[in-house]
Amino acid sequence: MDIKFRLLALQKLAGCALIVLVSVGLIGIAALHPAHAQDAAPPVLDDACSKQAPNPLPFHVQPLSIASGYHRGAAVGAAAPTHKIPGAPWRSAPGQQPAFQTEVKIAGATWLQLRFGRSALGRHSYILLTAQADGGQQPLAASSLAEWQNQSALFNGESVTVALYVAPGDEGVFFELTEAVVGEPTSAAANSAAPGGPTPESVCGADDRVSSTDPAVGRLAPIGCTGWIASNGSFLTAGHCNRPTMTILEFNVPQSLANGTTVQAAPQDQYPVVAGSIVSMEGTGDNDWAVFNVGRNANTNLLPVQAQNAFYRLSTDLTPATIRITGYGVDGPAPCFGDRRQPGCTIPTPTPVPLNSNNQTQQTNAGPSQGLTGTHWEYEVDTQGGNSGSPIIQDGANWTVGIHTHGSGAMCPSAYNGGTAFNNAGLAAAITTFPGPNAIYVDQNHPVNILLQAGTPFRPYKSAATGYAQTADNGILSIVAGSYNETLTLNRPMSVVAPVGTVIIGAP
Repeated sequence: MDIKFRLLALQKLAGCALIVLVSVGLIGIAALHPAHAQDAAPPVLDDACSKQAPNPLPFHVQPLSIASGYHRGAAVGAAAPTHKIPGAPWRSAPGQQPAFQTEVKIAGATWLQLRFGRSALGRHSYILLTAQADGGQQPLAASSLAEWQNQSALFNGESVTVALYVAPGDEGVFFELTEAVVGEPTSAAANSAAPGGPTPESVCGADDRVSSTDPAVGRLAPIGCTGWIASNGSFLTAGHCNRPTMTILEFNVPQSLANGTTVQAAPQDQYPVVAGSIVSMEGTGDNDWAVFNVGRNANTNLLPVQAQNAFYRLSTDLTPATIRITGYGVDGPAPCFGDRRQPGCTIPTPTPVPLNSNNQTQQTNAGPSQGLTGTHWEYEVDTQGGNSGSPIIQDGANWTVGIHTHGSGAMCPSAYNGGTAFNNAGLAAAITTFPGPNAIYVDQNHPVNILLQAGTPFRPYKSAATGYAQTADNGILSIVAGSYNETLTLNRPMSVVAPVGTVIIGAP
């Protein structure tokens, strides 16, 4: 999906035509370096800190045995089945009846995700899923069902209607439903660790986190971590979040119920994690990271950066005095703040810890940086389980310096929360090669000192012409969104991509 230029000569003259690159994302490009994919987690190393563990949304898997049967569409030339779905490019077709319809209802479920077995949807037929609780819908055609890896979005409530619409000319159309992932009330998931157990506090004193709406930061579900959009189109989180249940990245997450039970984002705000794209390392606090890609939303056909219009730049040079952490940590009343392992929490196992409506919704807090040691940042900022993977942000800017991974190793203020810095060699390499090998980066608004420009995501060139000159034949030139007032001549084969927004090159 990158934009390919293979030109003998094309020159943009000042004051004449503009070169415009529209944000296209990098879906599937991770296949260029499959050797980086991690099939098994590496051994976990001892650490003075403790991983800020994921806080999985509680669920169980229930077998299903539902088959639609085989169906044939009307003669070619008849009206194709279409539905109007909010935010989706579907036309309205009142009165159109499905060839097959069923209801998946599991009493007491707080949310449902459906998994498909075999299917054949032809060229234009599709499945339409509708949540009875809030009317959320998702259409799945053959291509989108494959991109979603044969599973649906997460739907709120205990009932989902599944309808099959068969297009004219399609034959042998069918699907099978094999499993339902059944969400459970969050309050039913008692933390098995004993009070004052091995994971030390992450909230220092009072909990100073507040609700936030950062469009670049999403919730990974059902693993219960934080993931976010980077300036080269990649997505970042903590390495210990790389589990089989890291399947959905959702944005614009609503408040949880009063008892802390999570509510899922609307289907048009959910994106499938591309399992084969994940490159990760799970180690100590200075070496815990994951880089991954996501597929398009099935409703809107958009990538997250197109829908959210937001991303974070990356730096290895900044030394912020104040650091902000934004993510989806657990929450509840003091003194447990949603985790029985907080010092002062005396609720015995297996009694559930009380939660509140902020539980695993987006919250943010800023506090003093305690500095960078090697490849490990430390800071006095309130976080909790579920914040794993959050961006380490320079407060007041859209620059980031690393990935939040760990809670403090002792009672504050003798130790602090922390994460992995971008000067970690493995992390830097995984981000840099995300679109493929031989990538050069350009970003005129990056804070890098002009003397340190190196064409990396962390020290990009500020000029598109400089980036082009440094890009090898058949390499990749990645340009961050913006208007570049300069002349650019393209006369060599290479891929030019605009991963996070529209790029305009030329005089205004």
